[in-house]
Amino acid sequence: MAAVLLATTSWLDPIGRSLREGFFMFWETLWPLILGFCSVGCGAGVRQP
Repeated sequence: MAAVLLATTSWLDPIGRSLREGFFMFWETLWPLILGFCSVGCGAGVRQP
C-alpha cells in the first residue's frame, strides 16, 4: 500500500506544482490589468462633465 501511495505522489507532485505556478503567473498578469483598466475608467468618469 505504501509503495502505491509513493508512486502516486511521485507524478502528482510535479503536476500540482505546475498548476500552482501557472496560477500565480496568471495572477501576476491579471491584477495589473484590472488595476489599470479600473484607474482608466475612474479617470474617464471624472473628466467628463
